[in-house]
Amino acid sequence: MSEKWKYRVKIGGTWGILTAILTNLFKLADHRSFVDIFFSYRFLAELITYTLVGIFFFANAFSPKKKS
Repeated sequence: MSEKWKYRVKIGGTWGILTAILTNLFKLADHRSFVDIFFSYRFLAELITYTLVGIFFFANAFSPKKKS
């Protein structure tokens, strides 16, 4: 795997996982169960979606540019 993709997976994957977890933590304030929130297919779908968006779009926006 090239350095570019290693960077994208590291940065975008981290962003996606943290975003999915943090957005669902706010649902705990609505007095919903932790198990209902984090062990559901909806959370899995959000986790996959945020991770893919992070890898393909978010990490690309913040990739270090090569100096010429």
